[in-house]
Amino acid sequence: MNSFLASIEGVSETLLIPLAARANAARFCPDLGFRDPFAEGLAYRWRLALRRFEDDLSSMRGCCLRAAWLDQQMRDFLQQHPDTLCISLGAGLDIAGGRVANGLVNTRVDW
Repeated sequence: MNSFLASIEGVSETLLIPLAARANAARFCPDLGFRDPFAEGLAYRWRLALRRFEDDLSSMRGCCLRAAWLDQQMRDFLQQHPDTLCISLGAGLDIAGGRVANGLVNTRVDW
């Protein structure tokens, strides 16, 4: 699997850049208090293929900021609209639903 991932480049590699950032959020952006256990698990298995993105710290931080901001926007919305169907389009290897649903109270969200 790592050899396949290592060969991904160009537009296709944009799938891996946010994954690498979210997987390393605790290291790149400890001030955000943001973590993505799913991304951390994938990165552990794919660590060699994802290392190539880690030198671009501004990109890594930007991905973490965006994910943390979107998660908070979803939490706020779901607290106001507890009977919601959430569909994640174009999310790539992101399962924000797992991060966002954790800690929500009195919601009946379908993901």
